Amino acid sequence: MPTVETILRMEQENEGVAFLPRMCVEQDLARGLLREIGVSELYCERNIRLVYPSRRALSHAAKAFLEVVKSAVVEPPATANYMIENSKRAALDQGSPKDRA
Repeated sequence: MPTVETILRMEQENEGVAFLPRMCVEQDLARGLLREIGVSELYCERNIRLVYPSRRALSHAAKAFLEVVKSAVVEPPATANYMIENSKRAALDQGSPKDRA
């Protein structure tokens, strides 16, 4: 599996395009080595998991941290699914390129 560094090197050698975390390319963007293109039709959901050993007692600090995280968990907005469904419908409504000709 290629690393971010490998992908960046390939980009710098004009070997294609890539989706990369912004935090990994901020310096290259600032120096003008890379260009960022926004894709309005693209919605990326990111699932992040907090894991801890289930067979070991947690410290007081770890328990407190876990409680803070649990209380801060936010459900994805209902608008996210709405946006995805609407973009799918719009694509279906437009039909194939043959239909539009």
